[in-house]
Amino acid sequence: MKVCSKCKVDKDESEFAKESVAKDGLQSRCKKCQKEHKQLTRYRSNELAKIRVAKNSEKYAKQCKDYRKRNLEKEKQRVKNYYYTNHKEMINRARRNNRKNIDNLTDCYIKGQLDVQKHQITTELIEWKRVTIQIKRLIKEKNK
Repeated sequence: MKVCSKCKVDKDESEFAKESVAKDGLQSRCKKCQKEHKQLTRYRSNELAKIRVAKNSEKYAKQCKDYRKRNLEKEKQRVKNYYYTNHKEMINRARRNNRKNIDNLTDCYIKGQLDVQKHQITTELIEWKRVTIQIKRLIKEKNK
């Protein structure tokens, strides 16, 4: 039997994880308290990281841009390696995204369907095209 240093409950030794540097070979917190502690610590560090990035987002963006400029060849090689190792996954991801765009009739998809110059595209035109595509789909569905 051993007392957990966190919850102060007397528990069986099987409820404590091993720790080789401890005198008795067990951690001072029980497994349940240790899990809670890790979750809390992970949450705190994630929140601190979000705050830090939010405060310094422009600084980080500038650092990344400068790094890419200084290491242009290295970055090209990294992108090339990523492409070769993840080629099929990238194609599948693009197909899934395209399918989502088509199914959800996103603005991006509809703009691609319009035979109009870019500067002539308005929100009304996009909505009109969206409705016409939906009608065509309903007619096609009905005729099946």
